[in-house]
Amino acid sequence: MPRSTSTRCRCVRCAASPSPDASASTVSASGTGHTRRPTTSRPTEYLSWNVRVLLPTRLHPVAEYLIGNLNDNGYLDISLEEAAKATKTSLADASEALKTIQGIEPWGIGARDTRECLLIQMEHLAEIGEEVPPHARAIVADHFRELGEHKFGDIAQALRLTREEVQAAWDYIKENLNPFPAHAFAAGPDGTSIGGRQVALRPDVIIFKNEQADFEVDVIESRRFSLRVNPVYRQLVGQLQAARSAGQQALAMSDDERTHIRQYVTRAKFFIDNINQRRQTIARITEVIVECQRDFLERGVQSLRPLTRAEVGERIGMHESTVSRATAGKYVLLPGGQVIPFSMFFTASLGTKDVIKNIIDAEDRSRPYSDQEIVEKLRGEHGIILARRTVAKYREELQILPARLRKR
Repeated sequence: MPRSTSTRCRCVRCAASPSPDASASTVSASGTGHTRRPTTSRPTEYLSWNVRVLLPTRLHPVAEYLIGNLNDNGYLDISLEEAAKATKTSLADASEALKTIQGIEPWGIGARDTRECLLIQMEHLAEIGEEVPPHARAIVADHFRELGEHKFGDIAQALRLTREEVQAAWDYIKENLNPFPAHAFAAGPDGTSIGGRQVALRPDVIIFKNEQADFEVDVIESRRFSLRVNPVYRQLVGQLQAARSAGQQALAMSDDERTHIRQYVTRAKFFIDNINQRRQTIARITEVIVECQRDFLERGVQSLRPLTRAEVGERIGMHESTVSRATAGKYVLLPGGQVIPFSMFFTASLGTKDVIKNIIDAEDRSRPYSDQEIVEKLRGEHGIILARRTVAKYREELQILPARLRKR
């Protein structure tokens, strides 16, 4: 059953909360997992990395086991009792690990059924200030089967609502919630997931033009969130340090309590430092991309120039693997309003795209080349061997219409 307790999204992107309780954030060392599925694909790596940051080391095995038992839609295929037994941990610990996983974006991951998935999403949307219809949660929580059967009249009668209010809630659910949260991991630049359902792509970085018509970079996390250690913990640590300096007995605390305070403040500071460093890294990477891809930002994808992660890393004094990790799964809002993945800036197929664009630019408009004819010209005139579907993909990325729509 979904929990009624309010929880914030706790993925690394959203762990930066304006709440002063940052001291409870835990940075953990790598743990060993008992996962049924290998954690080498990007979604599982993303979830594993987040839970290792957010949970203490002792909970890593059960968290990894839960992640390994998520199905292709992002739902948990096993019970908490099974997970607790398999990892020799308590049911309370398994529940805490699952609660943390469910707080990581895309929201709904780790739900045990569609009903819980939708309730998790509405809970988080409400927390970030998005308007959720007043009766939507009650309808999903108590009348989910009737909703699926479109028995709006029965729901309206049970909740003393009008049929129009139930219809409005249904429309909101269809347009704003995703019953397949794991599909968001496969979202492309146009925001369409594997299942063809629109998913909300939230940019991590904004590139915009200032009043001087220069491009500037804004890391959204830096603007929206400010992390700090809980003032109560800071005060306690200060008292402990002052007492130790004066050679006096500290407050009436046990050794375990003093250790707890020092440990959690140290971990909170370490977590905050890591978040700030990550923000600085993504900002530096984006500034280099802006410098290298200015023509693309001004004129569009046809002006995208060859750029590698190694080149960006060399410019900022970092290894290319650092650049790859920092930009993986992250999105940029361009001045023109499009949200694209960072990976679009790094492409080894630019030369081929330029050739395709030149072929199309030189074609007879009364008889434009089909994708298959472009394949043959690439092979015959340029020695480039591509499949027709690859040519179609590159043509679409260049925002060029198919032959039947280019004909004049």
